[in-house]
Amino acid sequence: QEAGSLPKVALTSYKALAWFAGAPWSDASNAAVLVLGGSGGTGTTGVQLAKHFGAAKIIATCGTDNVGYCASNGADQVIDYHTQDWWTVLDDD
Repeated sequence: QEAGSLPKVALTSYKALAWFAGAPWSDASNAAVLVLGGSGGTGTTGVQLAKHFGAAKIIATCGTDNVGYCASNGADQVIDYHTQDWWTVLDDD
């Protein structure tokens, strides 16, 4: 029953990356991916697919309790949206 949601989240992530962002990229050396809600089902799969597609940098947003989870899932940078505004953090980079 829990695995029943996998096709939905996987296809949503795939569609966002492949259809809209053009993954897999021919030159992923400067490809950066921002995953809003990186600790949810679609976000978790999005981080993993972005890593699979070779994104040079994966940034995920999540709540305080899930920062470690997002980092262990493959996000290169994790933004805690309870303490930081992601657009400000990215603007500073």
